[in-house]
Amino acid sequence: MRDYNTKQKQLVIGFFEENRDRDFTVAEVAECLSGKVGFSSVYRITASLSAQGRLKKSFREEGDKAAVYRYFDPDACSGHLHLKCEECGALTHLSEKDTMEIEKIIGSGFTLKSDKTTLYGVCQNCVKRND
Repeated sequence: MRDYNTKQKQLVIGFFEENRDRDFTVAEVAECLSGKVGFSSVYRITASLSAQGRLKKSFREEGDKAAVYRYFDPDACSGHLHLKCEECGALTHLSEKDTMEIEKIIGSGFTLKSDKTTLYGVCQNCVKRND
């Protein structure tokens, strides 16, 4: 199947690149790009980019029907752990040094797959907002 590089596709890619540490449903992307890219185009483009490995597909909570998508750069997301805020969805990349410290705490006999490991909690911004 031929992969066209349309203006709409570039807008969707640009949106995810500008918001690389956030998750979005197709409906949220379509709303943010309203007037520029329609819902069905966003749906097709995100499905295609996900199949190509350029977007990471997941679900916000177990049992959710609407998938969320996030920009994925394999070079920037390997060799370290991730922290994900359960309130705003922000993703933080831990340094390799901090990742190694956590691996030391866990100890021998267990090897983390740091490129697939995300720890969930609440980010500083959300903690401040809720105080």
